[in-house]
Amino acid sequence: MANIVAIIGGGVIGGGWAARFLLMGWDVQVFDPDPQAMRKIGEVLDNARRSLPGLSDVMLPDEGQLTYCETISEAVQGASWIQESIPERLDIKRKTFQKIQETCAPDAVIGSSTSGFKTSELQGCATRPDQIMVTPPVQPGLFGGRWIQIGPQPIKNTPGASIEKGPKKNPRTQPLGIGPPFGRFPGRKNLNPPLSAPKPRSPLESRGPGPPEAPPFGV
Repeated sequence: MANIVAIIGGGVIGGGWAARFLLMGWDVQVFDPDPQAMRKIGEVLDNARRSLPGLSDVMLPDEGQLTYCETISEAVQGASWIQESIPERLDIKRKTFQKIQETCAPDAVIGSSTSGFKTSELQGCATRPDQIMVTPPVQPGLFGGRWIQIGPQPIKNTPGASIEKGPKKNPRTQPLGIGPPFGRFPGRKNLNPPLSAPKPRSPLESRGPGPPEAPPFGV
């Protein structure tokens, strides 16, 4: 029986996750309302197919099947791992998790690629809070990342063995536990300082009200 992963959000990070799972033999089901999602993921896959074999000293498994879905409900059908990689808006993420949990298997792992929210924040309003984990890639541009962080779970009944279903089962993606709660996103800062260093601001640079709000994500 094929392993199935649902990718919710097909941007740079979501596309990297899709490539990583697909080239490791998983069937991948993607949902993203962006009309350009298929093109963007296709470009990531083209790069991954050329590059990923050179990063391993063993042959890759047969590639899985990629499916683009019209709804979240369709994407999560049969998935044992669900990876959310949507805009960093807590209200959108919570609504997305609620939609996912309406249809997904109760024992599926729901991982979030968030770089700004704690596990407890994402679990708010969830039907099954213990199902949601923080699992951002350390190097999101590297086809899902060689390492993923696994955030601490504040809910006592979180099934500890659930991580065995996903990336830990894959010898080319290693989970990176981060122990007690840190402020936000420790792994990338500790392991990849050049990627997380703040960009110096010019004295002439405008300090306006900030970026516009992220667009709705179809939920």
